[in-house]
Amino acid sequence: MPRIRLLFLWQRRFNPLNLLVDIICLPFINKQVYKLEDFPQTYQDEINAITVDCDSGKMLEAMNGQLKEHNRTMLLYKWYGHNVGDAVSQPKFHDKFKYILTIGLSVFNKQEKTKQHFGWLRAGILVLYNIDPEIPEKGAYIIVNDARHDWKKDGRLFIFDDTTQHQSFNLTDMPRHCLFVDIVRPALLPIIITSIVKALGSLSLAIPAVTRQSGWKRIN
Repeated sequence: MPRIRLLFLWQRRFNPLNLLVDIICLPFINKQVYKLEDFPQTYQDEINAITVDCDSGKMLEAMNGQLKEHNRTMLLYKWYGHNVGDAVSQPKFHDKFKYILTIGLSVFNKQEKTKQHFGWLRAGILVLYNIDPEIPEKGAYIIVNDARHDWKKDGRLFIFDDTTQHQSFNLTDMPRHCLFVDIVRPALLPIIITSIVKALGSLSLAIPAVTRQSGWKRIN
């Protein structure tokens, strides 16, 4: 691995803000990849309310036809604690949550994939939930470090720290739809972590360029 890349990864993993977040979150250690039962029951209840109990049919209808012009599309309902877009079809998504920060839907066209990438702030954990009525046997998966999660074989729910290097694949002949939900990392005083993330979310709303993602088309 080139020396400059090693330096960048070191700075990304051990920058002062992330170290501060890790300290505030003690004794909850970052596991990088999580199971639902790793979280307190109050976290599990909020996650289930957004994933298992969502009206996936209405979300799929809202995305119908969006991939004709763009290979990857996202529909946002909540962004770092701030309600965005139209939640008429999913009113629950604009509720006030204690641990959920961001709610959206990502859609990959057939034979599409992302580059290897990672987030920069470890204050949140990413919850992905596949809402496709039918999941192909092979070709739809995500790789986090060296771990691979197949949506068909390993289940619709996958939870991980997105500051860990990851890459998503949809090497199938049908679109892939995943609900993505950012939750605040468990901590003795989660209000501190939540405040940090919401402050950064407010900044990103004020500066549109901060929310741009290469290769993604955002719709309302």
